[in-house]
Amino acid sequence: MHKRPAASAEQGLPARGLAGQCARAAAVGGVLGLAVTAFALTIADKELGALGELAAAVLAALALSWPLLLIVRVRRPGLTALLAPVALVALTRGLTMLAPYASGLGQWQEPATVIAVAVVAAGGYAAAAFVGGPGARPRWRVIVAVMVVALIPTAMVVDPIQRAARDANEAAGRGAQLAAFPHPLFAPDLPGYTIIEYHVEDSGSSFAFWLRPTSARQQADGPSTLSAADASLNIAVVQTSAPAGFNPPADCVIPNLGSDSKAAAPCVTAAPDVWRVSKPPNGWASLYLARRGDRVIQISTASAAIPESDLARAATTLRQQPPSYFLG
Repeated sequence: MHKRPAASAEQGLPARGLAGQCARAAAVGGVLGLAVTAFALTIADKELGALGELAAAVLAALALSWPLLLIVRVRRPGLTALLAPVALVALTRGLTMLAPYASGLGQWQEPATVIAVAVVAAGGYAAAAFVGGPGARPRWRVIVAVMVVALIPTAMVVDPIQRAARDANEAAGRGAQLAAFPHPLFAPDLPGYTIIEYHVEDSGSSFAFWLRPTSARQQADGPSTLSAADASLNIAVVQTSAPAGFNPPADCVIPNLGSDSKAAAPCVTAAPDVWRVSKPPNGWASLYLARRGDRVIQISTASAAIPESDLARAATTLRQQPPSYFLG
């Protein structure tokens, strides 16, 4: 009678301990993930992103994984520790695809972020133990490895689509906000300037936007950043309701000039319904005011590099524009 050969330790591992081995590896990964998160909470910048301050902590965690896997008796701890970073990168890319649909992700102190980091770290080490450890059938190792690694190219395809959809949603939201503004929107005909930003007051009482010389904007978009002096190289255009006390040219003080003084600020007529305040109470070099119906448009700059002729042209060429004009 032929005796049936005893199953080898590696053949019996799936039944006796493959799940336990993956669980122990997951525990190591989860602990390391929580440790990195705890370190991240101690640094100043808490945004979930590529933080240089975390590099040392991440490398230290990866270096500690091998002895920890050895201590908890994970089979082939060295190979598991080597495969884990690949799995972590893949699962992290998978998490980035879910982040736009998960509230609470984005800052280290958020509970959802802490849980996500721990789950990704645990899953990465569990997958590495399954693929790199003994006991699993080769076919299942390949399937798990392909499923995990496939997250990287999938994220590379999905990320631009998500970014385009997010940008489209933001543009639609901005367009709806401008369309809901209860007053006409005015903008000047000022060649050589580009709208860089706008702001709508929540109450709908005021609307402001900023113009920057096209040359300065191109420098800002290039490899070099704007200097401190160039950062204020803007023309501010602020549209508000004309206050009851607005009585040009005898008194051009309006609440939005940023002065607590009740003294009258005289101005001179520069054009029909356009006035120049030579010494505005907010300390700016000069200020132009234009009236369109019951609205007053303030045109000013804090930069001496902006020619006053540009302010005058902006004040005298104001035209009503559709919301799309300000969206760029």
